[in-house]
Amino acid sequence: MIIHNKLVRDKIPEIIKAAGKECTIELISDNQKVISLLEDKALEEWAEYQEARSVEEIADMVEVLLSLSERLGTSRKDLLKLVDHKADKRGRFEKGIYLISVD
Repeated sequence: MIIHNKLVRDKIPEIIKAAGKECTIELISDNQKVISLLEDKALEEWAEYQEARSVEEIADMVEVLLSLSERLGTSRKDLLKLVDHKADKRGRFEKGIYLISVD
């Protein structure tokens, strides 16, 4: 038996069962607990990205952040609008500008 004790995507138990294995899960209804678990998951996904440097890991990070936003009361759609709004006001990170100092 492998102990995971972590938040997983909603379909993971079905995938495990389809593979002929059993799993034990708990549905967390406490929103603050889920927020905390999502914050932990964001760190986990960041570490996985740092190791793999793959777009797939970026997709996992985005999903975690979108879910976290929803748990904090902002829809995915509204979060993406905010991302665009901030990009319009302050720019993106496309040019690779590295600020050294300001006098």
